[in-house]
Amino acid sequence: MEKKWKIFEAESCPNCGDDLEVLSDSLESNDTEFEQYFTDGEEVRCCGCSFKSTISVDDGEAWLQDVDDE
Repeated sequence: MEKKWKIFEAESCPNCGDDLEVLSDSLESNDTEFEQYFTDGEEVRCCGCSFKSTISVDDGEAWLQDVDDE
């Protein structure tokens, strides 16, 4: 299945506050008003700045992985 960018509703960019997108093979049509589906380690990017990260998923919870400033 082809991966597509979809908005990560749970968090915003820690640098600029803009929306984050996740490159995911989980279809948006499977998401609900209260849950989004992602896979651990999927790529994350900010819609407004150069912030990049990956997503962690465990027990149905998803969050940004810690990112070291370079």
